[in-house]
Amino acid sequence: NATQSPTEPTITIRKSGHNNPTPNPEPIGKITSYNWKGDPYTDSNSRKWIGSFGKISPIGMAISPDIEKQFREAGIKPKDKVKITLSDGTELERIWDNRTMQDAQAIRKFGKPLTGRFDLHYPEGTSPHEKDGISVVGFQKLASAE
Repeated sequence: NATQSPTEPTITIRKSGHNNPTPNPEPIGKITSYNWKGDPYTDSNSRKWIGSFGKISPIGMAISPDIEKQFREAGIKPKDKVKITLSDGTELERIWDNRTMQDAQAIRKFGKPLTGRFDLHYPEGTSPHEKDGISVVGFQKLASAE
């Protein structure tokens, strides 16, 4: 009877995502921006920093109805702080404190609803936000509304 030595445990080493990137997840929307100086679509309430849920934060964000549905399903409520992950790896922290134009109004105005919008409040800008147009690939709630 030869004694067998115990088997060594297998150790798996994983590289970080930076060294071995995985393909980008499917986009769920894109960054847009509003209330920058010269924004042709701004409205009088946004100019006064009044949003759908009260005062708009300097790091506020409006979302389209389809994204609002996803936020609510994820337990995110108005005025919650949210981390948004972009396809370029950038993470933005924003407060959900506004809505984009709702479907019926957008259809009247543009012939189709606004979808997939993560619309950043950008009053300090003189043109759209630098991340305008970049795909959003994820979001998560960071903090509850106060």
